[in-house]
Amino acid sequence: MNKKSVISVMVVAMLLTVSLYFVGGTYARYIDKFEGTASAKIAKWSVKLNESESKDASTVLTGLEWILDPNQYVAEGVIAPDSSMSAEVKLDLAGTQVAVDVFGSVNTEGLTDIIGTSNITVKMTVDGKDVNAAAQTEPTIAVGAIEGSHTVKITVSWENDEAQNANDTNLGKTVTKLDLPVSLTVQQHIAAE
Repeated sequence: MNKKSVISVMVVAMLLTVSLYFVGGTYARYIDKFEGTASAKIAKWSVKLNESESKDASTVLTGLEWILDPNQYVAEGVIAPDSSMSAEVKLDLAGTQVAVDVFGSVNTEGLTDIIGTSNITVKMTVDGKDVNAAAQTEPTIAVGAIEGSHTVKITVSWENDEAQNANDTNLGKTVTKLDLPVSLTVQQHIAAE
């Protein structure tokens, strides 16, 4: 084959390829399309504190009944150095379908102005388990244990510190009531990535 024939064959092959590209889309084919809606059930979230829903749970934490831990050297119903008192609330997760984390905290902003450096601490537990930890890897209450009522205990302790005697005495003379802004957060447990 000479060079002219080869070029002619190549031109014809290219034209055939281009025409097949344009004509290929016009051939008929069978096609079915199916549509639907994907649906999934959403896990239920139901949290109550002392039988109150979260919209008014703040009132649940303000009217707590504080009980002084046994101390023969401090009058009933008050706190002083080397004493503590506690209150309990009921956490009801009936119907909740996810594991939960429970965190307790106290807003100490501005508290130092009132109590100085006195050693007053607040600790929270759920069913005896400390919930003051900032980061938990395991849920406070697992899915299998969420049904039923859980006890949240809030304990305020005033540790005696001999170095703080003057400050503690001043506190006992000038302050008749100490408000500790306490918050309790219940959230779905998400595994750490």
